[in-house]
Amino acid sequence: MKVIASALLLFAHVSHAYVSDIPTYSQFERMGAAHQLDAKDVYSLALAESGHWVDTEFVPHPYAISLGYDDSIGQLKHEGFYPETKLEAKAILRQLLKAGYTNIGIGMMQVNIKANPDIVEDYTSLLDPITNLQAASKVLKWCRRYESSNDVFACYSHGDARSEKGQQYASRVITYSDKYAHQWEKLHSLPSNGVYSFEQFVRVAKTRSSRYSATDSRQAQARAITIVTQ
Repeated sequence: MKVIASALLLFAHVSHAYVSDIPTYSQFERMGAAHQLDAKDVYSLALAESGHWVDTEFVPHPYAISLGYDDSIGQLKHEGFYPETKLEAKAILRQLLKAGYTNIGIGMMQVNIKANPDIVEDYTSLLDPITNLQAASKVLKWCRRYESSNDVFACYSHGDARSEKGQQYASRVITYSDKYAHQWEKLHSLPSNGVYSFEQFVRVAKTRSSRYSATDSRQAQARAITIVTQ
């Protein structure tokens, strides 16, 4: 019974700790600038790829894993996984790779390894949010042969801006930009005068606090694992 209680305590501590691993505004901004996109455009892409609700916020999931249609292995529908920790996500991904799955979208930007088999050496590295952004940036670079942002978004998802489903996806990205990313940018971007509003200051303070809390949770996780495995 003590072991079970310790395990339950472990999961209670780390619940949604991954939120603190979502890249910062400046990291989204740098990626966007490289491809003539705003930070909120890139963030909207992340929402379209892995967005889900955490309490009252719609946010990207850094450890999301999805399976696409693959008749060769009997995968006949789209399925998604939203692990709570990177450790759990790596275990799931390794099992899928070992079982022969290839049509897999990985991480916050759902980098597809079937469409981009050589994008990284180790596919589990795509569960690192920054590595994931960098890999997605390579895809966006290829898609930048299209001029309009809508076509770039369609290309990112379906490889072809002329795809009807790709254009539907692009419309969803634009909707997310107006509905969610605009407010995200307002709260997280540093004003041109370098001075935060009170609302932004409170938001930054909360974000830093959650990062420290997540660190504490990971330390608690390690201690709990020690207790469970002894």
